[in-house]
Amino acid sequence: DMLEKDIQPIIEGISKFPKAIKNRITKPVFVPSLGKEYTYEQLLKLALNMGNQSNITKVIEGHNNNPNNTTKWTEQSLIDAMALLSPVEARWVQGVWNHLESIRPAVQRVYEAEGGTTAERIQPKEFTIGGVKVKGGYFPMQYQQTPGHKTPLEALQDPMVRASIFSGMTKERTDFVGEVDLDLNGLINALEQGVHFITHYEAVRDINRLLQDPDIVRTVTDKLGAEYLHELMDWHSAVASSNMAAPHNYLPSDAVSFFRSSATTSILGGNLVTAI
Repeated sequence: DMLEKDIQPIIEGISKFPKAIKNRITKPVFVPSLGKEYTYEQLLKLALNMGNQSNITKVIEGHNNNPNNTTKWTEQSLIDAMALLSPVEARWVQGVWNHLESIRPAVQRVYEAEGGTTAERIQPKEFTIGGVKVKGGYFPMQYQQTPGHKTPLEALQDPMVRASIFSGMTKERTDFVGEVDLDLNGLINALEQGVHFITHYEAVRDINRLLQDPDIVRTVTDKLGAEYLHELMDWHSAVASSNMAAPHNYLPSDAVSFFRSSATTSILGGNLVTAI
């Protein structure tokens, strides 16, 4: 399973953090360069979004466009904040990027099949976390705002979803700008979103085309009834969304038991941070 392959090493990496780092991960610390307190888990999520220039720019734009944020962020202020993390956390962040790099070719194939153009990859950007130089890498943007979708296909075509999946992987820019979600539990959704797009986009698009065909809708309704048609549409919506719009799907403490066999893979129970 692609999702399990990507997630399990990442979760195991967190579980191997030294006790002192585990104990402080949810504790707030004042970050002078960012102008307020953040927890160490929030700084980790911020670090994941700094692996390439496209992500960095979107993080800064999203924060600075919120009038409630009085301290404006710059690239240097983000880099300064990374000094508060440890070398162990730096190596884990790079490990996440390395795992995500493995799905980039598959996402690019979907991108090219949909748009008919070759996706130009954004290059990773080196910087320093906790005194350790990291190479940078891809991480899907994840925003605080949650979109609403009228149809199943919109769940996969929403500008925010596209920005999340393609940002840092290709040079595609969208009009969507939002404040980045710094909850580390959202890491699971970020991983699931990319994998789900790879495995479901074409099927959802094709089924959507069928369910929009008046002749097919009429035939299904006449032969099987309106109730069956509604169930079919509900199933289609569930397959398309895979809980994409939910702000968080949490991971249970047993890293092996969170997968279930169904039309789509879902994350069940638990909390990523408290599980470690």
